[in-house]
Amino acid sequence: MNSRAIKALALLFHLFCASMIHAQERTCSGAVGAIFSGVHKYGLGLRLGNDASQWRLNALYLSNDALALHGETESQIKADAPVETNHLGIEANVGKEFYMDIAHNISFIYGVDVVFSLDNYNRESPFNKFEEIDDIQVTTRSKYTVKTHQYGANVVLGCRYRINKILVGVEMFTYIRRYQSNISTYDITRLVYNGSQTKESETNESQNSRGFMYGFSSQNISIILGYSF
Repeated sequence: MNSRAIKALALLFHLFCASMIHAQERTCSGAVGAIFSGVHKYGLGLRLGNDASQWRLNALYLSNDALALHGETESQIKADAPVETNHLGIEANVGKEFYMDIAHNISFIYGVDVVFSLDNYNRESPFNKFEEIDDIQVTTRSKYTVKTHQYGANVVLGCRYRINKILVGVEMFTYIRRYQSNISTYDITRLVYNGSQTKESETNESQNSRGFMYGFSSQNISIILGYSF
């Protein structure tokens, strides 16, 4: 994590301490719940504060962000079948949200998050028959790996509806992200002569990319089901 990210976290900690002092004059409250964001993210959320504003902490699991970031789709992966894939991604958001009552038990939400995420995706295929020329069989095996980390900020807008202690909320956000990725491709080509003699060759390529992303998409809409305390 670079110096800018550290400064941002330090600023949030300072605001957190200041708001906790101010919150002594208000009714303390909080909530915990499940978060569903698009079809690729889900996790848990925690809210702590008072009836006017709360600190927000979200921990999310990512299922297919690495594919979306680098332009692959599920249909492209299946076209290369049989393959073995494994994917692990986590995202943590911490920020502040504020409430404005717009109707009975309905509040408008606005706020900001600082975001950090890590993502690791692997796709590996076994040796598959590629071509056969006379008595020579050519087979290939490939491994594709994407490792990505991102950090940035969200501007959050939404609303929530309270039914006694049950909360139902919808949030959408625009974002700006700084990302850095490492993309590795490893291929083995095997030549088999007369069914027994074997010769193999290997190629290994690695590419780093970095840049900024910003905007809004349907993946930036979250549904929250929570319980207040």
